[in-house]
Amino acid sequence: MTSNGYFMDLKCISTHIYKEIMVRGDITDETLTWAMAKGMLMLDDLVFGHYYFGYSQNAHFAYWNGDVFVVSVWEMDQRAFDEIDHPENDEGFDIFVPVLDITRLIDTQIRL
Repeated sequence: MTSNGYFMDLKCISTHIYKEIMVRGDITDETLTWAMAKGMLMLDDLVFGHYYFGYSQNAHFAYWNGDVFVVSVWEMDQRAFDEIDHPENDEGFDIFVPVLDITRLIDTQIRL
């Protein structure tokens, strides 16, 4: 499989998890367990300073600062940064569903 196909599969998975969470409304332990089984990384899996591939309303890549995901967005023709919660910390706004630690993937590839 090409890397393009790999990321397309991950995009489909993360988009599906995101949409299902939004349809369910309140994020319960059952919803989180379901999302984890489908491939979502949980808070305990996240590493400070790493970049993640996943899905939110406005981004597929995000930086984990230890509390929230930071994403780059365009607002009024200017780049801005937005903070987005992980589903485990949902406060009723947008969430970022992480499915791949990009930093770890790159580090592994460099060592090979």
